[in-house]
Amino acid sequence: MLALAPSASARAQRPAVRHELNRVVTSVAGLGVPGAVVGVTGGPVGRYARAFGVAARGQRMALDDHFRIGSVTKTFTATVILQLVDRHRLKLGQTIARWEPRLPNAKRITIRMLLDMTSGIWDEGGVGPTGRNSLLAKWAGRHCAVQAPMPDCGRYWRPQSIVDLAIREGKAAYRPGTYYYSDTNFVLLALIAEKVTHTPFATLVRRLILKPLDMRQTSFPTRTLRVPQPAASGFMPSPQNAPTRYVPGTTPSPSTAFGAGNIISTLHDLRIWARALATGSLLKPATQRTRLRMLPTGGAFYPLVGSGFRSILPLSYGLGIARLGNMLGHNGALNPFGYTTDLWYLPRARASVIVLLNSIVPCAGGTSLSDALAATLADVAFGPIASGAASSPGFKGVGCAAVTR
Repeated sequence: MLALAPSASARAQRPAVRHELNRVVTSVAGLGVPGAVVGVTGGPVGRYARAFGVAARGQRMALDDHFRIGSVTKTFTATVILQLVDRHRLKLGQTIARWEPRLPNAKRITIRMLLDMTSGIWDEGGVGPTGRNSLLAKWAGRHCAVQAPMPDCGRYWRPQSIVDLAIREGKAAYRPGTYYYSDTNFVLLALIAEKVTHTPFATLVRRLILKPLDMRQTSFPTRTLRVPQPAASGFMPSPQNAPTRYVPGTTPSPSTAFGAGNIISTLHDLRIWARALATGSLLKPATQRTRLRMLPTGGAFYPLVGSGFRSILPLSYGLGIARLGNMLGHNGALNPFGYTTDLWYLPRARASVIVLLNSIVPCAGGTSLSDALAATLADVAFGPIASGAASSPGFKGVGCAAVTR
């Protein structure tokens, strides 16, 4: 589909919008975060990209740096599954009892429930923002502590081993049908895709997504701890007392995330992916429509304090994809790697907002700096068309922790 040429009014707005984008990004850089890559494309913006801070000790951040993108991986995993549905290799209504009968409620949990986070399966989110009390998270806490990782932190985890941990929990976290964000769902989905096709999941991602879209800067590692160069290293707030500075993040094996969070990519490739994901270019139209049937999560993204923007963007969830206001995409965080990511596409404007931080910065209300920055950039660039919600007159935005490198 060809992009429409920008209108005269949009071109006239461009300098003012870019000035506001620069103001917001500069204010975030002033918080002292290690670094970031930001890209906003479409609408009155045209194409805006900015990198600031450090990618690693002694290395400035660059627009082509590679980042671990965390749970944005789920959008890739779900797309592979839905392509297998389109090819009649899987059905959304199939229960998981065929592949993993030992899980609680296996005869009631369907492929669809794994995709939309309503399975109730215990979240073994060892390196993500959820699953803090899971067996995998406890293992990561013992072996992958920031500043004192043990040699076993980099051990390879078979996907089945992670599912086995969820079984060892002895019970479901919730009854099937209840929204509950669980990384285990997407580890199991990738494992099911392997069993159905007799093909490694990394090969499926490459064959079904990366090659058709010519995404040459994206990879799905399972064993190597290395990130393709040039790369942004992750940083975490110091665990000693109150966070006053950043220290290098640790590097567990990406196998601890597998289909839930281990993809590596760049701004260039994520721009391609944001559009393909939101428009369903790799799926049958009916499958994409099914994918976009959203469930409320009760969550929302809030703009940054002092930005002057007040739109609160409600968050809902479909089949491995989220809706934020009127935008489609996903966010991601990897702890203790030290990365946060936001990827959103606004179909009405054929526009995208992508934020890549090589740090995890907490904000008020349980959100992250990456989420708050993405919400603010969307508000700056696209206003009500992106937010899909009225602004709150008394709301001044969320504050985020300011630390030093």
